[in-house]
Amino acid sequence: MKIANTFLGGIIFITILVQVLLVYGHREAYLKQLTQKEITKHTVFRDLRNKGTIKAIKAKGIRFKLYLGADKQGFQHDYRRVGLSYSKQGDTLKISATSNRYDPIDFCELYFPQVTQISLVNSYVTLVTQKKVDLTATIKQNSVLAVESGKLGMFNTTVADSSVLRLGKHIQIDQPEIKLADKAIFQNNNAKVGKVKTDRL
Repeated sequence: MKIANTFLGGIIFITILVQVLLVYGHREAYLKQLTQKEITKHTVFRDLRNKGTIKAIKAKGIRFKLYLGADKQGFQHDYRRVGLSYSKQGDTLKISATSNRYDPIDFCELYFPQVTQISLVNSYVTLVTQKKVDLTATIKQNSVLAVESGKLGMFNTTVADSSVLRLGKHIQIDQPEIKLADKAIFQNNNAKVGKVKTDRL
């Protein structure tokens, strides 16, 4: 009887152990799938190829990482996370999300060689420059422009509503001119900047 009980207890223990290991393995795979990017390859804006250079961007309701001074123009994104909609008017590219999902992680990256103006409405953009560029920016309706790294020559920006301009420590700006309106916030996290001209509108 004792041998049978011991044998039965061993079988139950092994069964529970196998179940725990299976659940743990599935959980790890599930978490990996959630956090792993499935990035599309660098894609050109197909229908814009022969319509002239893009010099300005208007973004609405989307989060992305923006590379300026890139060698080529295009984008890549995790298609599971972000639907990207775009259209062109003159030399301005309008970008928005195709769903209401606002992901807290940058699953979308855009690359432009010559953009000199950006306008953000309810958007979060992380900016990286790959060579020195001049930039004019308008940040409004609860947007965030986080200037992460690289070099800017002239940087003229207007921040309105409750929007935020954030300068990271790996950015160098020669001629910053910043205008703040309403409850706008300017954060300088030890960026290498020239004399900052800040006006409260």
